Amino acid sequence: MSGYHTQTGGSTLNSRSDINPLTGLPGNWTIRGELETTVIQQDGVAAFLDITGFKPFNDHYGLSLGDSVIRRLGELLHDSVLPFFTGHVGGDDFVCTGHGQDFRDRVERARLEFRAVSPGFYASRDREAGGIETFDRYGGYRFFPFLDLTVVMLSPESPQESVENLCHRAGVEKERIRGVPVPGKLSPILDTGDFRGMSERDVKAYLEAAGILRESEAIPSVRKVLEGAFSWNIRKSAALSLGRIGGEEAVKALLEALEDSSPHVRTRAVEGLVLAYGRKAGPHVAELARDPSTWVRRAVFRGMGRTGWRTGLPVLFRAAEGSCSYPRNTIPERSAALEGIALIGDPESATFLAGLCGNPGYQPEGEAFRALCAVGGELAAAEVLKRGVIPENIRLEGVSPVSLAELETLALAVPERKGLRLLALFPGELSATARSTLRRWLGCTGGDLFLQLVELLEAKAIPADASCAARVSARLERGDNTLDTHSLSRFLIWLSRGPGTPPGVFLKPFLRMSSGQVRFAAATALSMLGRGLTSARSEKSFQL
Repeated sequence: MSGYHTQTGGSTLNSRSDINPLTGLPGNWTIRGELETTVIQQDGVAAFLDITGFKPFNDHYGLSLGDSVIRRLGELLHDSVLPFFTGHVGGDDFVCTGHGQDFRDRVERARLEFRAVSPGFYASRDREAGGIETFDRYGGYRFFPFLDLTVVMLSPESPQESVENLCHRAGVEKERIRGVPVPGKLSPILDTGDFRGMSERDVKAYLEAAGILRESEAIPSVRKVLEGAFSWNIRKSAALSLGRIGGEEAVKALLEALEDSSPHVRTRAVEGLVLAYGRKAGPHVAELARDPSTWVRRAVFRGMGRTGWRTGLPVLFRAAEGSCSYPRNTIPERSAALEGIALIGDPESATFLAGLCGNPGYQPEGEAFRALCAVGGELAAAEVLKRGVIPENIRLEGVSPVSLAELETLALAVPERKGLRLLALFPGELSATARSTLRRWLGCTGGDLFLQLVELLEAKAIPADASCAARVSARLERGDNTLDTHSLSRFLIWLSRGPGTPPGVFLKPFLRMSSGQVRFAAATALSMLGRGLTSARSEKSFQL
């Protein structure tokens, strides 16, 4: 391997510091020079290669075997591609450069040779299966076939193309080969400004897609649409798109759009400005709190909340209580104002909101209750206890220990879904009664609630006792099919953290389940438990 750098084509190394220590192949500086001279200046071909499925293989078998795979690939590329150049970018990424069909054939030969040798890196059981079952980069558990090579061959688009653009094109093409969608540019379509033959719906789709992709190059074209002679329906999509893209030019256009003649465009301009300008948008959108359009006013109230602009709370209080003299205040507008207050989340709003909840004739009463729970505190806890209703969300910071104990009792007395939701919001530890109840729920909770229960047990650092594994095992042996593999995997990892969990509980049914994901999780949990037992024994031996 150490002699690789003396046999590369094209350019030579200036120093041994540019040799990759794992493979002995030339590194990034030399690769960059080869791409510049052999490929761009001499109209050559660059082959960008990496190993398909390498990360899950590396995670499954470990770094040492992963390094062996990379070294073997380096050897194959070097031997097959000579006299052409081979470089090692790092990790499992390699670059070869050359000219003509002979070069292409040599790269393809290296790919086929690697495909032939890659099964030899697998354990015998995995070779028989044709690959491994393990986790992907998104946390999903699936099957990965034997390692292979992804190869992208590129020539320069022009003599002026940069190395950076060449490498970018290679990355995009690799993603395309693997089925990963790579967004293109919408600005060339929007730059023409000619939407003849397009339906209004099509134009709106292009505009809003540019915003979702945050394509800054499209800002000038989108701004022309917003300020042009298009229908309000198209211009409001342009306003929303600018808000999503953001930036100084977008903010300037949206500030001007706040005075648009169309209430639909003003509504979207408020929403867009909040997205693009954050808290700085608060004073600007507040000026439209008395806009003639109810749609604009609702957008203003919600927008003030989303910016977190606390200075605007008095405006929201007046709108929420219905004391605005002009224009006419409606229930939807009061709802929007309450939503804004809840989003700001100032605890000092609790007194005002509790007053609305105590007013029997106030509408919308439900929104007032939700807003009070969102700002939280003792007044919110008192209202929940008075109603005996679990809210969707409540801030419990600052709630007295007495009220917390009463809320815990309420959570344990209602259906599990609502109880779990409330207990997850508790600061600090739960009582012994609550911990015991949650462990007992393992024997009857199914579906997504089981996962929520396990996540709560983990978050509150509640250890498993001897009954936990028995409860779940009994359910599985009865044929209970309400526990999915992901939830069971999380349960097993939590189970391993219990100081009194005996290793044998993982054997049946978990280590013997048909699901590979559950078997793997059980084995992992057992290894974690074993690590803890080893540490405890070592500490005891040291003390002796």
